[in-house]
Amino acid sequence: MSKEIHIVHIADLHAGKVNQRILNRNEDLLYAFHQLEDFCKSYPVDYLIVAGDIFDKTTPDNESIELISEFFIKIAEKGIKVLAITGNHDSNSFFKAWKPWSRKLGIKIATTYDLITALKEKNFEGIIEEDDEIAFLLLPFLSERAITELKRDESSFAEYSEKFFRILNYLTTNIQEKPITIWVAHSYFAECK
Repeated sequence: MSKEIHIVHIADLHAGKVNQRILNRNEDLLYAFHQLEDFCKSYPVDYLIVAGDIFDKTTPDNESIELISEFFIKIAEKGIKVLAITGNHDSNSFFKAWKPWSRKLGIKIATTYDLITALKEKNFEGIIEEDDEIAFLLLPFLSERAITELKRDESSFAEYSEKFFRILNYLTTNIQEKPITIWVAHSYFAECK
């Protein structure tokens, strides 16, 4: 590897979360975002990885939308590549609507739609980000509903696990070999081997 690559990873922002209608998570997020911006001024950062649950609700409030979009834009304007995936709290449709402006700023947001499209069309542009020496496999939350029949018994969990594992194996074979490959996922894992 010819150069160092610096990555900052955050997840589960849950912008818009309100506890007992009193505590608003956005105040804490704003403080954390200022700290992260200061960190990015002091240290060279190449990538900001956001691993899902960006918002707390599928229909985020305007304050939360403004908070997250302004933060993503500020980071991207520093020349840092933003790679984000949707989580189980996020709306894939909402982020699909963000794609036109986010792409122009170099912000990549992978949704479940991108993952399903990649699998169907064998076009991995929406979920694989590659540079000279690093590849990111972006795996947004993939619900049971998306890949199994809904039965809610032991066999459905086994079916989900088996299909999810096959998807991971398939995607792995479609990444060009790089010195570094990083998987970014918002998923449930149990008894990993």
